[in-house]
Formats: sequence, structure tokens, C-alpha cells
Amino acid sequence: MKPQPGSHRLVEAAHRWLRPVLSPGALAVDLTAGNGHDTLFLARQVDSGGTVIAFDIQKQALDNSAERLSQAGFPVQRDHAGRCPVTRPGIHLVHDGHQFLPEYLNAPSDAVIANLGYLPGGDKQITTRAETTRRALDSALNALWPQGRLAVVV
Repeated sequence: MKPQPGSHRLVEAAHRWLRPVLSPGALAVDLTAGNGHDTLFLARQVDSGGTVIAFDIQKQALDNSAERLSQAGFPVQRDHAGRCPVTRPGIHLVHDGHQFLPEYLNAPSDAVIANLGYLPGGDKQITTRAETTRRALDSALNALWPQGRLAVVV
């Protein structure tokens, strides 16, 4: 499937919006890992001393993200058995709904991105849902540092 016209520009604008609050050591969240493009962007910004937590309900999305990150030289961690806070730096791929974000955070986040819709190349019947996304976005806003930023691409 081809991306919608202009969608790359929207994602680039979201990345530009987030970039000023991201630096090595930061904590960033990708509410919708998908194929890993936004997760990779966040990983490059926070570097090895930072933390990225990326959620997806589809194992295929996390597999795709892990491959993209590994090809770019970023090791990933997929060791979350049960919902518990992420306490160490690195890239954490979480096979869970983004509405459970608060259960994985142990500190305020610097940036959060959500690229809503469905997994490109995946099952179009599995999409983000309004009720869970609303909970996730409310949680994300409450979890941001005062200078933190949230970007939502629809």
C-alpha cells in the first residue's frame, strides 16, 4: 500500500516539532510503533543513553520495527513480561495497547508521537481505536515534562 499523498510531509513536520525537546538521554514514547520509522527517529535523537518506549498491539509491527532498528545499529529490548515500568535506557518494544502507557513509565517523558491508522502492509482490519487512543493521549499529556511535546499524525 502506498502512503497517502502528503503523509510524509506530516510525519516530517511532527519530527521537526519534537526534535527541540529530544537530546541524548531523553525519554521518548512512540504510541504506535508500526514499521518503526518514528521509533527509529526517536532512537537517533535520544542516542544510547536515552530511552524509547514503542507500543504496538501487533507482533508483526514490533518485528518490523525491531528489524528496522537493528539494521540501523540500534539494539532493541523486548523483555516485558507483564506491565511494569521501564527502568533502564534503551529501545523497548512493548507488545501491548498504548492505553497502558502509565504502567510502563517511571519518569516524565520528553516527547510522545502517535501515527494513527493501521499498519502499512498489515491487516487493515486492525486499526487504532478512538477509545483506547483517547486514553493513551490523555495519559501521554499527563506524563510529559512541562516543556515536553506531543505529536499526533492522523
